[in-house]
Amino acid sequence: MSAAPTCETRLARVALGDREAFVAMYRDSAPRLFAVLLHLLGNRAEAEATLPDLYVEIRARAAHRRPGRGGAEAWLVALAREIALERRHRRPAGPEDALPPSVCAPRLDACLRRLSPERAEALQRAWLWGETPDQLSRRVAMPPGALCARLRDDLTVLAACLHGAPENAQTARATAMAGACLLGLLPVDEAELAEDRIAIDADFARLVDRWRTDLAQMVGGLDPVPPPPEVLAALDLRLFADRDRPLWQRLGLVQAVLGAAAAAGILLLALELGLLNDSPGQPPDSTRPP
Repeated sequence: MSAAPTCETRLARVALGDREAFVAMYRDSAPRLFAVLLHLLGNRAEAEATLPDLYVEIRARAAHRRPGRGGAEAWLVALAREIALERRHRRPAGPEDALPPSVCAPRLDACLRRLSPERAEALQRAWLWGETPDQLSRRVAMPPGALCARLRDDLTVLAACLHGAPENAQTARATAMAGACLLGLLPVDEAELAEDRIAIDADFARLVDRWRTDLAQMVGGLDPVPPPPEVLAALDLRLFADRDRPLWQRLGLVQAVLGAAAAAGILLLALELGLLNDSPGQPPDSTRPP
C-alpha cells in the first residue's frame, strides 16, 4: 500500500499545475489557514475575502519553492501571514490592536516564557502584526538600534531553548541574524546582506527556514475553522477553468481564423476597388478601362 500524499508532495504537484493535488491540498490545509487569517485579521469578512487570494498565491509560488527548505506546512502558514499583513497594512490608521490571547504551540509558548513578558510580546508583535523596529521601539521607549540588539539576544535565548545551545558564538550570531531577517528586524543594509547570504550560504538559508517553522508555531494552537464552502468552487473556476475548454479554444484559434478571414476580405475589397494597384504619387493608369 502506497503512503498517503504529504503536503510536500502535493505542493510539488501543484507546482506542475495538477488540479487534483490542488483540490486535495486545499481541503487539507484550508481550515488551518483560514483560522490563521481570522486570527491575524480579526475580521471574518476580511478573512473570507483574503482566503482565495492566498490560494492563488500558493499556486503561483509553489513552482519557486525549493523542496526540503523548511516544512511545507510552515511555508503555507508563513505565506498566510504575509498575505494577512499586506491586508493589515492597507487598512486606514486606527486604534492600536491589543495582542490577542496566546495561541502558541506548547513548546514555543514554554520557551517564550523564559523571556520577560515585555520582551516576549515584542517578538510576538513582530511576527503577528509585522511591527517594525520603529513601532516596537516607541512602545518600549528604546532607540530602535538598542531594541534590535535586545531582540537578537532574545532570539538567541529562544533558539537555544528550542534546539539546544549553539555550537559556537559564530553559530549563535548567525542564528539570531536569521531570525531577525525573517522578522524584518534588520537595518536596510544588513537586511540586504542577509538576503544575499540566503542565496549563497546553504547553512544560513536553513537557519532562516528553521525560524520559519519555529515561528509558525505562534499560531500552532489554533483550532481549525472550516472555510466557506463556495471558496473551493470559485478557486477551481478561477484557476482551472481553461482545463475544461477544448485546446483549439484555449489557443484562441477561432479568434485567429476570424481575424484572418476579415483581413483577407478587406484586402480583396481593396484590390477590387483598385486601391492597391497604383503606386503612391503616380497618376492612375489612363489605359485602364472605365
